[in-house]
Amino acid sequence: MENYLVVLILSVFVLLGALYVTKVEQTIIKIKDELLKQAQIELESTKTELKSTRNELQQVKVELESTKREVKQVKVEWESTKKEVKQVQIELNRPKSASGFSASISKSKHVVRGGIIRFDKVWSNIGNNYDQFSGVYTAPRDGAYHFSCTVMSHRNNAIRVNLWKNHSKTVAVYSSSYYGGTLNMVLDLKRGDRVYIKQGHVENYIYAEPDYYFSMFSGFLIQVHE
Repeated sequence: MENYLVVLILSVFVLLGALYVTKVEQTIIKIKDELLKQAQIELESTKTELKSTRNELQQVKVELESTKREVKQVKVEWESTKKEVKQVQIELNRPKSASGFSASISKSKHVVRGGIIRFDKVWSNIGNNYDQFSGVYTAPRDGAYHFSCTVMSHRNNAIRVNLWKNHSKTVAVYSSSYYGGTLNMVLDLKRGDRVYIKQGHVENYIYAEPDYYFSMFSGFLIQVHE
Protein backbone atom coordinates (compact mmCIF):
# COMPACT_ATOMS: atom_id res chain seq x y z
CA MET A 1 0.00 0.00 0.00
CA GLU A 2 2.76 2.34 0.85
CA ASN A 3 4.55 1.55 -2.37
CA TYR A 4 1.39 2.30 -4.27
CA LEU A 5 1.14 5.72 -2.65
CA VAL A 6 4.76 6.47 -3.48
CA VAL A 7 4.24 5.50 -7.08
CA LEU A 8 1.08 7.59 -7.20
CA ILE A 9 2.85 10.60 -5.74
CA LEU A 10 5.74 10.19 -8.15
CA SER A 11 3.33 9.90 -11.02
CA VAL A 12 1.61 13.10 -9.94
CA PHE A 13 4.99 14.89 -9.78
CA VAL A 14 5.94 13.56 -13.17
CA LEU A 15 2.59 14.68 -14.58
CA LEU A 16 2.94 18.09 -12.99
CA GLY A 17 6.51 18.34 -14.35
CA ALA A 18 5.34 17.42 -17.79
CA LEU A 19 2.57 20.00 -17.60
CA TYR A 20 5.07 22.65 -16.45
CA VAL A 21 7.50 21.81 -19.25
CA THR A 22 4.68 22.01 -21.74
CA LYS A 23 3.62 25.36 -20.36
CA VAL A 24 7.18 26.66 -20.51
CA GLU A 25 7.59 25.43 -24.07
CA GLN A 26 4.36 27.12 -25.08
CA THR A 27 5.50 30.37 -23.43
CA ILE A 28 8.84 30.16 -25.21
CA ILE A 29 7.12 29.51 -28.51
CA LYS A 30 4.80 32.45 -27.90
CA ILE A 31 7.69 34.76 -27.02
CA LYS A 32 9.57 33.51 -30.07
CA ASP A 33 6.58 34.18 -32.30
CA GLU A 34 6.16 37.68 -30.86
CA LEU A 35 9.85 38.41 -31.35
CA LEU A 36 9.74 37.13 -34.91
CA LYS A 37 6.60 39.16 -35.56
CA GLN A 38 8.20 42.30 -34.10
CA ALA A 39 11.38 41.65 -36.08
CA GLN A 40 9.33 41.24 -39.24
CA ILE A 41 7.50 44.51 -38.54
CA GLU A 42 10.80 46.32 -37.93
CA LEU A 43 12.28 44.74 -41.07
CA GLU A 44 9.35 45.91 -43.14
CA SER A 45 9.62 49.35 -41.57
CA THR A 46 13.34 49.43 -42.35
CA LYS A 47 12.65 48.37 -45.93
CA THR A 48 10.04 51.12 -46.25
CA GLU A 49 12.42 53.72 -44.82
CA LEU A 50 15.22 52.50 -47.11
CA LYS A 51 12.93 52.76 -50.11
CA SER A 52 11.88 56.25 -49.05
CA THR A 53 15.53 57.23 -48.56
CA ARG A 54 16.37 55.94 -52.02
CA ASN A 55 13.49 57.91 -53.48
CA GLU A 56 14.67 61.02 -51.64
CA LEU A 57 18.23 60.43 -52.85
CA GLN A 58 16.98 60.11 -56.42
CA GLN A 59 15.01 63.32 -56.01
CA VAL A 60 18.12 65.04 -54.66
CA LYS A 61 20.06 63.85 -57.72
CA VAL A 62 17.34 65.21 -60.00
CA GLU A 63 17.34 68.53 -58.15
CA LEU A 64 21.15 68.64 -58.27
CA GLU A 65 21.14 68.16 -62.04
CA SER A 66 18.47 70.82 -62.34
CA THR A 67 20.57 73.15 -60.16
CA LYS A 68 23.64 72.49 -62.33
CA ARG A 69 21.63 73.41 -65.43
CA GLU A 70 20.35 76.56 -63.71
CA VAL A 71 23.89 77.53 -62.65
CA LYS A 72 25.08 77.00 -66.21
CA GLN A 73 22.23 79.14 -67.50
CA VAL A 74 23.04 81.82 -64.91
CA LYS A 75 26.66 81.83 -66.11
CA VAL A 76 25.50 82.24 -69.70
CA GLU A 77 23.18 85.07 -68.69
CA TRP A 78 25.96 86.66 -66.61
CA GLU A 79 28.35 86.63 -69.57
CA SER A 80 25.61 88.12 -71.73
CA THR A 81 24.95 90.79 -69.08
CA LYS A 82 28.66 91.66 -68.89
CA LYS A 83 28.72 92.10 -72.66
CA GLU A 84 25.62 94.29 -72.48
CA VAL A 85 27.13 96.37 -69.66
CA LYS A 86 30.35 96.76 -71.66
CA GLN A 87 28.35 97.87 -74.68
CA VAL A 88 26.42 100.37 -72.54
CA GLN A 89 29.72 101.73 -71.18
CA ILE A 90 31.00 102.11 -74.73
CA GLU A 91 27.80 103.91 -75.71
CA LEU A 92 28.04 106.17 -72.64
CA ASN A 93 31.63 107.05 -73.46
CA ARG A 94 30.75 108.01 -76.98
CA PRO A 95 30.01 111.65 -77.68
CA LYS A 96 26.30 112.26 -77.38
CA SER A 97 26.51 114.17 -80.63
CA ALA A 98 29.47 114.50 -82.96
CA SER A 99 31.35 117.73 -83.49
CA GLY A 100 34.28 118.25 -85.84
CA PHE A 101 35.53 120.24 -88.77
CA SER A 102 38.21 120.45 -91.47
CA ALA A 103 38.99 123.64 -93.36
CA SER A 104 41.77 124.92 -95.65
CA ILE A 105 43.22 128.15 -96.98
CA SER A 106 41.90 128.58 -100.52
CA LYS A 107 44.54 131.04 -101.79
CA SER A 108 47.98 132.36 -100.88
CA LYS A 109 48.08 135.57 -98.86
CA HIS A 110 49.86 137.64 -96.30
CA VAL A 111 47.82 137.22 -93.15
CA VAL A 112 47.41 140.04 -90.65
CA ARG A 113 50.23 139.92 -88.15
CA GLY A 114 48.88 138.86 -84.79
CA GLY A 115 45.51 138.12 -86.37
CA ILE A 116 43.37 134.99 -86.45
CA ILE A 117 43.80 133.02 -89.66
CA ARG A 118 40.52 132.30 -91.39
CA PHE A 119 40.57 128.88 -93.07
CA ASP A 120 37.83 129.63 -95.55
CA LYS A 121 37.52 126.40 -97.56
CA VAL A 122 35.36 124.22 -95.33
CA TRP A 123 35.46 120.51 -96.06
CA SER A 124 33.29 119.42 -93.19
CA ASN A 125 31.63 121.15 -90.25
CA ILE A 126 29.78 118.55 -88.20
CA GLY A 127 27.70 120.33 -85.59
CA ASN A 128 28.38 123.72 -87.23
CA ASN A 129 30.77 124.73 -84.44
CA TYR A 130 33.45 126.17 -86.74
CA ASP A 131 32.95 129.68 -88.09
CA GLN A 132 34.78 130.08 -91.41
CA PHE A 133 34.32 133.86 -91.32
CA SER A 134 36.10 134.28 -87.99
CA GLY A 135 38.29 131.16 -88.12
CA VAL A 136 37.15 130.19 -84.61
CA TYR A 137 35.93 126.81 -83.37
CA THR A 138 33.62 126.95 -80.33
CA ALA A 139 33.36 123.87 -78.09
CA PRO A 140 29.73 122.72 -77.90
CA ARG A 141 30.22 120.84 -74.58
CA ASP A 142 32.76 119.91 -71.94
CA GLY A 143 35.15 117.29 -73.24
CA ALA A 144 38.48 116.29 -74.73
CA TYR A 145 39.20 117.59 -78.25
CA HIS A 146 41.90 116.99 -80.82
CA PHE A 147 43.18 119.75 -83.11
CA SER A 148 45.73 119.78 -85.91
CA CYS A 149 47.06 122.45 -88.23
CA THR A 150 49.36 122.28 -91.25
CA VAL A 151 50.79 125.42 -92.85
CA MET A 152 53.09 125.98 -95.83
CA SER A 153 54.89 129.03 -97.15
CA HIS A 154 57.02 129.29 -100.30
CA ARG A 155 60.26 130.61 -101.79
CA ASN A 156 61.85 133.17 -99.48
CA ASN A 157 58.72 133.59 -97.40
CA ALA A 158 57.76 131.96 -94.09
CA ILE A 159 54.78 131.56 -91.78
CA ARG A 160 54.65 131.10 -88.02
CA VAL A 161 51.39 130.34 -86.21
CA ASN A 162 50.15 129.27 -82.80
CA LEU A 163 47.16 127.29 -81.63
CA TRP A 164 45.19 129.37 -79.14
CA LYS A 165 42.65 128.37 -76.51
CA ASN A 166 40.61 131.42 -75.56
CA HIS A 167 43.33 133.94 -74.60
CA SER A 168 46.06 131.36 -74.00
CA LYS A 169 48.73 130.59 -76.59
CA THR A 170 49.70 126.90 -76.84
CA VAL A 171 51.93 125.14 -79.38
CA ALA A 172 53.41 126.71 -82.51
CA VAL A 173 54.35 125.59 -86.01
CA TYR A 174 56.74 127.16 -88.50
CA SER A 175 57.16 126.82 -92.27
CA SER A 176 59.56 128.39 -94.75
CA SER A 177 60.15 127.92 -98.47
CA TYR A 178 58.06 124.96 -99.56
CA TYR A 179 58.44 122.98 -96.36
CA GLY A 180 55.20 122.38 -94.51
CA GLY A 181 54.86 122.31 -90.75
CA THR A 182 52.22 120.52 -88.68
CA LEU A 183 51.02 120.72 -85.09
CA ASN A 184 48.77 118.33 -83.18
CA MET A 185 47.21 119.04 -79.80
CA VAL A 186 44.65 117.52 -77.43
CA LEU A 187 42.82 120.12 -75.36
CA ASP A 188 40.48 119.77 -72.41
CA LEU A 189 37.71 122.25 -73.15
CA LYS A 190 34.66 123.64 -71.42
CA ARG A 191 31.51 124.44 -73.28
CA GLY A 192 31.97 127.79 -75.02
CA ASP A 193 35.77 127.69 -75.12
CA ARG A 194 37.20 129.14 -78.36
CA VAL A 195 40.05 127.55 -80.32
CA TYR A 196 41.76 129.15 -83.31
CA ILE A 197 45.02 129.57 -85.23
CA LYS A 198 46.75 132.91 -84.83
CA GLN A 199 49.75 134.36 -86.68
CA GLY A 200 52.87 134.79 -84.53
CA HIS A 201 56.04 136.90 -84.68
CA VAL A 202 56.76 138.45 -88.12
CA GLU A 203 56.46 135.56 -90.62
CA ASN A 204 53.02 135.84 -92.15
CA TYR A 205 52.88 134.45 -95.72
CA ILE A 206 50.71 131.36 -96.11
CA TYR A 207 50.73 129.46 -99.38
CA ALA A 208 48.07 127.68 -101.48
CA GLU A 209 47.52 126.77 -105.11
CA PRO A 210 44.32 126.23 -107.07
CA ASP A 211 43.11 122.73 -106.25
CA TYR A 212 46.05 122.22 -103.84
CA TYR A 213 45.09 123.14 -100.32
CA PHE A 214 48.41 122.83 -98.50
CA SER A 215 47.42 124.67 -95.33
CA MET A 216 44.57 123.42 -93.19
CA PHE A 217 43.03 123.46 -89.72
CA SER A 218 40.87 120.68 -88.23
CA GLY A 219 39.53 119.47 -84.91
CA PHE A 220 37.00 117.10 -83.40
CA LEU A 221 35.45 116.03 -80.13
CA ILE A 222 37.08 112.89 -78.70
CA GLN A 223 35.03 112.30 -75.56
CA VAL A 224 32.37 114.13 -73.58
CA HIS A 225 33.00 114.82 -69.90
CA GLU A 226 29.94 113.77 -67.91
